[in-house]
Amino acid sequence: MIIKKNTYEKVYYLLIIALLSYLTLFSYISELWFTTNDDIRHYLAPYSEWMDSAQAYGRIHHYVNGLYVQVTRLFDSYIYYRATHIVMMITMIFSFGWLISTTLRERYMGYIYMVLLATLWQNSGGHNMIGSYPFYVAFTVTSLLLTTIYFVKYLREEKRLYLWISLLFWIFTLKGSELWLLYLPMLLLFAYGESNKDGISKRIIASLSVAKWHIALTILSVVSYFVFKLYCGTSYSGSTIGTASFHTIFQTWMEYTFGLLPGLKFYYSLEDTGLKFMLGLISFKMFFVSSAVFVLLLFLRSKIENIHMEKRKYLLTIVIGLYTLFAPNFLISLTYKYQAWAGGERIKDYLYSSLSYFSIVFFIFLFLFVLRRWKPLYILFSFLIALIVFSTQLNNKYIGELYETHSKKFFIVDAFLQSKYIQKDILGHKILAPTLWDGMVVRDGVWNSYSKNRIGSEVNFIKKGKADEKIIYVTSELNKDAPFMIYSQKNIIKAIFTSVRRCNKNSPCYLIYIGDSTEEMSGTAIKQYSYDNNKLLSVSKLSEGKVIKDIILFEPKNIIKDSQVIALVDYNPLPLYAPATYGTEFISGVYRWEGEVGNFIWASGDVDMKLINGSGREARYRLQMELGTLKERNVIFSLNGKEVYEVHLKAGERFHKVDLSFDLPAGENRLKITTDVPAAEPGNGDHRKMSFSMGRVKYSIESR
Repeated sequence: MIIKKNTYEKVYYLLIIALLSYLTLFSYISELWFTTNDDIRHYLAPYSEWMDSAQAYGRIHHYVNGLYVQVTRLFDSYIYYRATHIVMMITMIFSFGWLISTTLRERYMGYIYMVLLATLWQNSGGHNMIGSYPFYVAFTVTSLLLTTIYFVKYLREEKRLYLWISLLFWIFTLKGSELWLLYLPMLLLFAYGESNKDGISKRIIASLSVAKWHIALTILSVVSYFVFKLYCGTSYSGSTIGTASFHTIFQTWMEYTFGLLPGLKFYYSLEDTGLKFMLGLISFKMFFVSSAVFVLLLFLRSKIENIHMEKRKYLLTIVIGLYTLFAPNFLISLTYKYQAWAGGERIKDYLYSSLSYFSIVFFIFLFLFVLRRWKPLYILFSFLIALIVFSTQLNNKYIGELYETHSKKFFIVDAFLQSKYIQKDILGHKILAPTLWDGMVVRDGVWNSYSKNRIGSEVNFIKKGKADEKIIYVTSELNKDAPFMIYSQKNIIKAIFTSVRRCNKNSPCYLIYIGDSTEEMSGTAIKQYSYDNNKLLSVSKLSEGKVIKDIILFEPKNIIKDSQVIALVDYNPLPLYAPATYGTEFISGVYRWEGEVGNFIWASGDVDMKLINGSGREARYRLQMELGTLKERNVIFSLNGKEVYEVHLKAGERFHKVDLSFDLPAGENRLKITTDVPAAEPGNGDHRKMSFSMGRVKYSIESR
């Protein structure tokens, strides 16, 4: 069998692009297991919960997505998880290259686009496509690309098989989310460009005719969505029309559209960490990848230098690029939920920015194509791209370390669940664990479900209350490389679990013993703790020894009470500075949180918040939030019966920012938020009675 030369060439390029993609992005998520709260919930949720979720939110596509998100979790294997994650994302990148090669009829242009797409992708700490929903979003995007590719093939070759394949993938695309229907005009634009009819009106008619089955499926999807929504009688703020203010809509739209502009996430990360920290992340690999991209772009210039693109095709390409840049985020910019998120920190991380990213990179590629015949300018722009690739790797490494820090908690909890202290055949384990909840793990019951998923027996973890068994997870900048978890029974330390990097079968979590601060331990994994002024300064790393397949447990020899350990690590689970501690048990008169706790919530009337000062004395606290309303109203804040703030809200206005500082007495306090206008249904099919909304709620201590 004779293999054509260009077949070898294709394989070479695809392997190079896959390698660059791995080195730029995926090599920095090796510690990724769970990221956002939604990611955890999706992993733990059985399909029955997805069915319940579909009806609770009136979103029919959850029936299908409930199947998609489980694919990466079919086997309890980290290797399998990473493989499905990486393979699907790289398949999507290859599909983009195939689309460019098919529509423009030039495979080298497809190679350049794939290089840019694979190496400019910035990871983020939130709902980026990389960090959350990795499989089903990439699968849906790939379905959209295959829909387009086979539709264009059908337009050119008129083979019915291509039409049926395109329609099949269009069904997969529409089931990804109710927003994907916005890509239908893109198909019509391709049909218009491939039409051989004379005159604009005839081309439009021909385009509608050739795409009639795609249009029919889209209409069917829209009708089924609204029928199902009416049938359920429910809604959520992500599909609730918000303010009609042009400024708000436009700002929201633009922020989502350009949220993943290449280099922008690095800028945000640099703001968070500082230049010195970022410089400390530099490695030889970053120079290698950036140099490889630069050399590859220079080499491919000779392949595209003499390519000529017809003016009509060039203009159509620009129109399609502009449409796919702005269209994906238009509908969400109209909704209350996403307007509430705009302008804040989370907008930098959000999933929908990923959909416009593809078009942003397309215009970078198009500009590179325009410069192909001006060698000095092409070289200069390629060098600039290489610099952005370098900054992208710095950002991705930083985000990867954040993920690693979060993942350690799960590995240590796994070690605890598999230890002798959890007896799987005995029901009734109730464990007080206030520090297991954080900005990523926010919902009640998450750890209960996690334990059932991991060991087949549910352990009742609670955030507050009383229990004989307690665990305290301790991590900070001081000990981020070696977090540990203290387990006690009736206020007596029974075990301490720790890990230098992560715990698994090849790198187990160890149970350690706390001895005297000057004592050097022998026979255990920990040499010494170092203390100063009753604060933990450092934990020696685990000793390097033989590979141990099973978790090793060392019994504690000294008896140390919880109160002593808490003093040593300077730990205070109160006040409510962590998002988890103002969950629904601390707030009454509200519906459930939209997104993470503290992000956005609707009030059903007046609101009563329980604020706890656990410092033992009066302290200065700060409460921040953004208020919104669908009807004009007054809102009054009263602390322990005394009015502290009043605001007048107007319907349709931008959210009103509240920033209160007050002295909070020790113990439990009540903050009541009342309004003079009764709650009412919003009139958009959502039958919940709402008064006002609270978004970006932050509650922190200023001083003691």
